[in-house]
Amino acid sequence: GGRFGDGARIGDRARIGEWASIGAGASIGADARIGAGACIGAGASIGAGARIGAGVSIGATACIGAGARIGDGVSIGEWASIGASALIGKSADYLCLGPIGSRDDHLTVTFLPTVQYNTGCFQGSRKEFVEAVAKTHAGSAHGKAYVAVIALVDALAAIRANGEPTT
Repeated sequence: GGRFGDGARIGDRARIGEWASIGAGASIGADARIGAGACIGAGASIGAGARIGAGVSIGATACIGAGARIGDGVSIGEWASIGASALIGKSADYLCLGPIGSRDDHLTVTFLPTVQYNTGCFQGSRKEFVEAVAKTHAGSAHGKAYVAVIALVDALAAIRANGEPTT
C-alpha cells in the first residue's frame, strides 16, 4: 500500500501502487492507476482513468486530465494542467509557464498526441488557442505575451518533428 495525506480522496476502482504517496487533499479519479513509488502532491487532481507511471512526481495543485498517460519517472511541476488523454512519456513532453494572462494563471502545453493548450477553463488545439487569444486579448500586453508563447511552442514542435532532443 501507499501513504495517504489528510483529506486525500480515492475514486472507485482506482489502484495505488506500493510505496506511492498521495498528498493531503489530493484527488484520484475512478479507475485511475498510480504506479509504485509515485508521489502525488498536496491538492493535486488525477482524472478518471489516468495512468501515472512508477516513480512519477506530480507537483502540488497540478491537474492531470481524464485518461492522460504519464510515463515512468516523469516529473510534472506544481500548477501544471495536463489535458485529457495527453501522453507524457518524458518530462520534455510538456511545457508549463506562468503566471501569464489576465488571470495570472499557468499555461500548460502538451505535445502528444497533438499540441494542446491548457489554462484555466480553456483546453484546445493551437488553432483554437490562437482564435481565443485574438478574440479576448487582441493588441493587449496579455495578447502579445500569448503570441510569444505560441511562437515558442511552434519552434519546439518543429524541433520535435525533426527528431531533435529538446532537453
